[in-house]
Amino acid sequence: MINNIEELASEVGADENIKSISRRVYKGTACGAWCSPLGDEAAPSGVVVGSIVEGVDHGTQCHELPFPFKAEEFWKALQEVEDEAGEIWNETHGCEDCGPDNEYGYRSINPNCTTCEGGGAII
Repeated sequence: MINNIEELASEVGADENIKSISRRVYKGTACGAWCSPLGDEAAPSGVVVGSIVEGVDHGTQCHELPFPFKAEEFWKALQEVEDEAGEIWNETHGCEDCGPDNEYGYRSINPNCTTCEGGGAII
């Protein structure tokens, strides 16, 4: 069980503070997820994880993890953030040859696109 910031820091291999944890989470995820304190920063009651998606007005859902929580719950929430960020990216970052814009003005990535080879384009 993760009961406090110090135990979460140990779990992720960070120094015993939220800044160090957030840096490890950011560097350790493909989407550049963030981790913030839940409640008072000086004495947090848990953490929140989520991610922005570059070039899009909305990010992923925020996952609140109040202390105590199982380490597996933290890693599961982080994986859900990674998966959702990837889905948002794929729905919004198609290149000009991937196909037409959707109703929101974005273009989905076509995995068979010969121009970007399914990688899309940064907006």
